[in-house]
Amino acid sequence: MKLVYTIILSVVTALLITAAVFLTIDGNLAKLTGWYRVTPGMPLFTDEHTQQFPKVGWMRISDLHDKIECEKDRNGTWWIVAPFKDKLDPKVVNYLLGFAANAAIIDTLEMDEESRRNMRDFGFTSDFCDVTLKVPDDNGYTTAARFKLGKEAPWLASVGDGKHVVPTTYLQTDFYGDDDRVHVVSGNISALFNKGLNNLRDPMPLRFDPNKIASITIAKTDTAPLELTRKDDKSPWMLKTQNNTALAEQENVAKLLVMLCSMEATRVQDKKDVTQPGAPQMSITVKDTDNQQSTLYLHDSAGATCYATVSGRDVVFTLRAASKLKRKGGFAPIVNAVYSMPVLPAEVMAEQRGLNDIYTDDLPVALDDLRSKKLATFDERDVECVLIRSRNSRYPLRLCLTPGIKESNTQDAWTVEAEGKPFIEAETDIVRNFLKGFRSIPVEQIVEDLPTATDAESMQKRTALIRKHGLYNPDYRVFITPRTCAFRTNVYGVDLPLIKDRQVKIFSFALNQDPETGEFTRLAMEENGNTIYRVSHKLTRNFSLMQNTWKARNLLSFHISELKKFTLDYQQSPLVMEYESVAESWSGTLGGVDVTSNINPHRAHNCVDRLRKIKVREWLDPYDADALEKLQTPVFRLIVDLEKVDYSEAEAIITDAEELGHQNLDENGNYRQDAAAAVLDDDSELADKFRDLAFNERPLQEQTYTIEIAPVNNYDDKPMFYGRIKETGQLFLINFEDAQSLGSSPLEGNVQLMQTEQ
Repeated sequence: MKLVYTIILSVVTALLITAAVFLTIDGNLAKLTGWYRVTPGMPLFTDEHTQQFPKVGWMRISDLHDKIECEKDRNGTWWIVAPFKDKLDPKVVNYLLGFAANAAIIDTLEMDEESRRNMRDFGFTSDFCDVTLKVPDDNGYTTAARFKLGKEAPWLASVGDGKHVVPTTYLQTDFYGDDDRVHVVSGNISALFNKGLNNLRDPMPLRFDPNKIASITIAKTDTAPLELTRKDDKSPWMLKTQNNTALAEQENVAKLLVMLCSMEATRVQDKKDVTQPGAPQMSITVKDTDNQQSTLYLHDSAGATCYATVSGRDVVFTLRAASKLKRKGGFAPIVNAVYSMPVLPAEVMAEQRGLNDIYTDDLPVALDDLRSKKLATFDERDVECVLIRSRNSRYPLRLCLTPGIKESNTQDAWTVEAEGKPFIEAETDIVRNFLKGFRSIPVEQIVEDLPTATDAESMQKRTALIRKHGLYNPDYRVFITPRTCAFRTNVYGVDLPLIKDRQVKIFSFALNQDPETGEFTRLAMEENGNTIYRVSHKLTRNFSLMQNTWKARNLLSFHISELKKFTLDYQQSPLVMEYESVAESWSGTLGGVDVTSNINPHRAHNCVDRLRKIKVREWLDPYDADALEKLQTPVFRLIVDLEKVDYSEAEAIITDAEELGHQNLDENGNYRQDAAAAVLDDDSELADKFRDLAFNERPLQEQTYTIEIAPVNNYDDKPMFYGRIKETGQLFLINFEDAQSLGSSPLEGNVQLMQTEQ
């Protein structure tokens, strides 16, 4: 009896050992039960196994001639570990895992004699690819999937949406049992292995995230190294040379990063299989924010290609050096000229020229490629004040911004002070266009790189170069002041900005004559900058210190409630109209005859609205001889009588308060607490004045503006009119339509005024 029990126990043990062996090999017990699991209409692998695919850390790929084994390191990088060591192309892993996870059984071919004779047609004798995927466990690795790929099958499989189909592949797998049948599965990745397993090496010399790169170093055998650095991915790139640090050309640096991380080799070989190239002619080192770096070494190009090596890989890359267009000899300029013509869309041009391929000759690595061609870098929307000083003018030009208030829907407004005259309203569009033009002023050439002032010798050399180009005492200096920080706090009695205020940018401009050609050029530099540029004359022509250049183009600025009377006078019978703002009613006389009943109130309001919105084309010099001559006999006059609140006293009080505040600043530029308390004391004289402003009505002030209009002869072949505000003597130009609207009648019926003549 004991013998029977012993025999039974031995059989059970043997079965358990066999099951354990199969479990170790395949990771499942289905091997014991045959191949019934793989049937048409089901996924190739179960959910239990596909969920393990993201953890795959080892794979083996073999074909009729070769076999490679690959393993993933701790950093997630895949390496070919046998029979040689090199990086594996990441897309191979992605395609294999994606195929295994999504493949579904479309059909199954039973293995009869005819099927076995057709194994060559299925691709399992010469074109097959055997794949094994494993996941790590406590004992090493456990198989998660195994299959053999044949040729592409001649059927298409639906993806289930009724619209799209995918190719299919012949496949065999014994992963679930002793299954030698041929299956047709959805998907096809056979193109990965068409060129052999040796071509599964990673063809990209450099792999990195451009947004995480902190520095780029470019070293050539014949020039000093260039270093590009930035503080973070939000900061601009700076270019550091042997004696200079300046702003880099941001677009070209971004282009360089994209090209480097997109560059693919046409061939990757072991160094032992390549005739060793000479010393590299250039190296490019990229370092990321984690202080990890890779260096690409480029060797001399031999026409279409060049050799390259990279740190961390013992291989030689064959890279594209120059496109075919650049190798066409004397025809190359003609072909390039044709392709540069804006005839086709940009994407078509790129496709025609093969610009999807990266050529090492096109890498922007020269000094002229990487240094900025921009004189000024600022946001025109963030400017608070502009000051222009001329060496030949006594008075500077000052443009100041009055910020709008979002809550009250008040827009930003600019004021201008020039020629020693008080501030007046400036034309916002003119100021904005000037700032936009200044920010994008065309740089025609980089004239001189200045050394950074690190010691007395470099400072002396720097000053000598600035004097040489006439920028020590320049013709113009432009000061750009950014908006100060509006978010402030008080810490232990000290007024502090929550965001550090930025510094004023100062630019110098000088007219310089070339000693060889005699040509006059405009040179410019930013103070404390390291580069002298030759810039276009286009912007410097706009460095006008005349107030009229910047003055607001509004002919008159007033609110309709301030209007009391306006008179339209054609030197015959003047139309006099009076306005009552409370009742919004009109009354009027024509040549002394009451025409109130003939006034169309809507038309009258429109006349006033047009008057308030009219912008002059140009403010003229008050002594313009032609305008003064024509205006001796104006075709009509428009007289506007206003009644405005007099705020002169209030402005004086506010000015006194500001001056008192400035007198009580401490050495750090902050208001002293004791002085602030004295100013705000209820018994102070200043407080009384402010109470008076708040509770007492301001006096009214009467103002009259007489606008005279006369035609211009042949002004740019367009009908134009001279105008003058008689009380100020200001001359201006307006177009025909605006002049006509000024002289239009608000009367109805048969009462008509003389119309303007073109």
